[in-house]
Amino acid sequence: MQGLVAAGGSVYEGAAGRYERGYVEYLLPGLIGLRLSGEVWNTPHGVRYAGGLGFQLSLGGPWSLRVQGGRGEPDPLVRAPQGYQGGGLLGLRLFDLTRIPEAVVAVGRSSDSTVPVRFYLPESVGSTAQVIGDFTTWEGRTMSLEGDRWVLELHVAPGTYHFGFLVDGEWYLPEDAPGRVADDWGQENGTLVVPGVSGVSMDSQGAEGGDAAPVVSPGGVM
Repeated sequence: MQGLVAAGGSVYEGAAGRYERGYVEYLLPGLIGLRLSGEVWNTPHGVRYAGGLGFQLSLGGPWSLRVQGGRGEPDPLVRAPQGYQGGGLLGLRLFDLTRIPEAVVAVGRSSDSTVPVRFYLPESVGSTAQVIGDFTTWEGRTMSLEGDRWVLELHVAPGTYHFGFLVDGEWYLPEDAPGRVADDWGQENGTLVVPGVSGVSMDSQGAEGGDAAPVVSPGGVM
């Protein structure tokens, strides 16, 4: 996962004099997002320094927690003295206008000791996409772009698995992914059920059936 570095500057000139500001920020996205900033101010009263450190933690679903603190900036308007400040914010996302469309996972009919499973993502999710789960020993498997969607087919042994996606190197799980469950690190995974083979199938409750009927999660049968 790569971070983002931003730098720049600005100038304020008014009744309090001329204030010149230079800054640099480092942003690291992820389950626990990190923001580190530093500033240098050239003021009529000498050189001043400011900066801060902040974290944003996804609590699952629409909830998030943001904590930040540091040394405040000089104020050229009211000329208040610098000080240290900090705080926290608990956020609830009520709606998302840029919501990424849901992924589709389709489990096909068995032909040998494994079952073909197809994973789909719309092209719009990002420039790269991978499938990752305990059936890949949590190593990313690259999806290929076919038309307007990312596609990957894997042959998986019967069982119940947890999975997700890496989009542009970041963890992604659609809100409608089947069997959403939190892992030991507070990250949510989807659940994939692959039926039995050789004429015996297992449903999600573990009951035996006759023919190896396909299990769909959600979006259709291959």
